[in-house]
Amino acid sequence: MRPSGPTFAAAIVLALEAVALGVVGLIEISALGAGQTSSDIGGIALIVLTLLAAAALGAFSWGTLRRASWARSGEWCSRCSASRSGWRP
Repeated sequence: MRPSGPTFAAAIVLALEAVALGVVGLIEISALGAGQTSSDIGGIALIVLTLLAAAALGAFSWGTLRRASWARSGEWCSRCSASRSGWRP
């Protein structure tokens, strides 16, 4: 079954976020290589977490396109954080 317009748009946004976080991870790697971090261990941990978040967003994007039930948990998390901040769609 073909995804609807909003579903496709959401998947595109998630994919763009994944790419952006991947770029941030590459910038962090270059900063670590140039010695611009105060702690090497902390820098490595930050890189690992950033790349894991990028991979998770990519997986959510793929799951959204495929209409997988597990992919809706990312939407649920964003709604929870939005409701706590007082933002209403």
